[in-house]
Amino acid sequence: DHDEAVMLDAGDVAVESADSTSTCRTPAGSYAYECSGRDINAFQPGQAVHISASGGSFPAFEAGLRSPFRLQFTGEIAWQDVESIDGLSDVPVRWTGGDGDQVRLYISNGRGILDCVTDDDGAFDIPAEGIRVLIDDGDPLSGAISVSRLRSIVVNPTPNSEARIVAETAVVY
Repeated sequence: DHDEAVMLDAGDVAVESADSTSTCRTPAGSYAYECSGRDINAFQPGQAVHISASGGSFPAFEAGLRSPFRLQFTGEIAWQDVESIDGLSDVPVRWTGGDGDQVRLYISNGRGILDCVTDDDGAFDIPAEGIRVLIDDGDPLSGAISVSRLRSIVVNPTPNSEARIVAETAVVY
């Protein structure tokens, strides 16, 4: 017996910055918001963003946050050449610790997905055992690597409701 997914509708959601506004709505029967206006993925790193929702089955709320800055990598960056990753050892990723809450390293290909989330403290080793799941019979790793800095806030419009709003700045290799 499976529970059905329930869409919590926050009503119209406005995403605004100093130079643009985008309005997002949920079409009838949909489980995703569609946005008009500026591409909500196009805010500049470090830019202040204000989010407000008119309310629906999820209560109205307002929140503000700054989009995080892009990661500045340090040390060896051989991991950017995805085919050089063999799964025999962990892959070190180093960056200047930053202004986000977390960093996500996401690798995907036809065999699967490896999604690692860590604190934004400047260092993470992608585990070899996770990489091996994505490698077919000793062939080099193929696919895309995305590295993101995440900043999030939690809004509690009522004592019984909570939403996490996440701003993400990504680089795809």
